[in-house]
Amino acid sequence: EGLLERHSPAALSLPDRGFVARVHPLELWLAAALYRSPETTLGTLLADSAETRQQVYGWLFKTRNRHAQDRRIASLLEQAAFLEIHEFWQRLGYPFGSLVPSLATAIGSSADHPGALTELIGIIANRGYRYPTAYLSELDFGVGTPYETRLRYRPPPPERVIAPEVAQVTREALAGVVAEGTARRLGRLAPKLAPLVGGKTGTGDHRFERYGASGQVLESRVVNRSAVFTFAIGDRFFGTVTAFVPGPEAADYRFTSALPVQVLGHLLPVFEPLLEAAPPATVADCGVGPCTDVTLMSRVPAAEPAPRPAG
Repeated sequence: EGLLERHSPAALSLPDRGFVARVHPLELWLAAALYRSPETTLGTLLADSAETRQQVYGWLFKTRNRHAQDRRIASLLEQAAFLEIHEFWQRLGYPFGSLVPSLATAIGSSADHPGALTELIGIIANRGYRYPTAYLSELDFGVGTPYETRLRYRPPPPERVIAPEVAQVTREALAGVVAEGTARRLGRLAPKLAPLVGGKTGTGDHRFERYGASGQVLESRVVNRSAVFTFAIGDRFFGTVTAFVPGPEAADYRFTSALPVQVLGHLLPVFEPLLEAAPPATVADCGVGPCTDVTLMSRVPAAEPAPRPAG
């Protein structure tokens, strides 16, 4: 009974309860306030929480807490920065609702899936424009009858999400991966088309590891293994090749991103007649600075203009 009294929530201050629960103290206060009065307005909550907010952040003004203050402020700044990063990533096709503020996310080793990678490489291939994804272009109903109806998809205009100069520099870096980097085997597999290809390789050996107090590995369990090559061919074709083995069976595999590169190398000859038959539609280069004009260019011969009437 004495232990319960000493450690009950009522015996702890709100900041201490937040520390024990690993939840921000104001979140605990807000949850309790909404539980008591679900219909409370935002104005009332702000007025009622004035003293509580002073109490929660009072420790920031105590000089003896300098080190803890610096850590907390840095943590808040980091969380705010990752919120902005996530908002920008979503514009580039990032498929998840949040980012984990971590070093792994900062260097790009974060959760993703092939569809999102494909959308990102498409933005780079389109010089920084994000085009809508369409699975159907038109639907025909009652063909050959008096009720024949045709519905055609009218896509919204593309959105510029990357500056053209940034997209160009990125495309050059991706070309370097194929020319002299981890995807250079494409030059041997498809020497004719390899100069048109740019991409990025990636290998994931995903494990769950548990460490002891002195840093020794106590447990290492394989979760899955993956290898990816995200590519763009010219200005029209782009995609992602993924090799993936889920579960403990992944421990028996040692493949790297060379595997999806090899797969694409064998598929490249399929693209060759497509590239020759139908030159790609491209977005006009707007140079440095903002660009709002989108021009679709085609090498298909245009129809001859009709002759003007005499007189």
